[in-house]
Amino acid sequence: MSTKSINTLTRETYLKEAEENLLRMSDAYFYKNKFLMGEGVDEDKQDFYMQSHRYLCTDSCTMTQFIQDKIEGKLEECGKKPKEKQTIHDILKLAKQYLETQSCTLDEAISCAVYWDEALW
Repeated sequence: MSTKSINTLTRETYLKEAEENLLRMSDAYFYKNKFLMGEGVDEDKQDFYMQSHRYLCTDSCTMTQFIQDKIEGKLEECGKKPKEKQTIHDILKLAKQYLETQSCTLDEAISCAVYWDEALW
């Protein structure tokens, strides 16, 4: 069993982790620039932990509550589902139906069946 499952995940836990990683990265930066020791700092990780620290240190109640809801998994149950996009297969079926049921040309059937902003390639 890992220690992560024993510790409760809260905003303070993530804030402490971000601070520790930023301190570790500042040491790596200092060693690399002053003594030419080590690899230096991974800038992607540095940006991630700086943003995390900035978000977690906010005084905004809505942001703090949003972060806590995300940790607890409440945001996955909000019921918002992405809109299903049309595939080319669906568009061709719809165009075929237009051709069979109405007397129109192929171009007219496709223009009636295709919503280009919703098509999935």
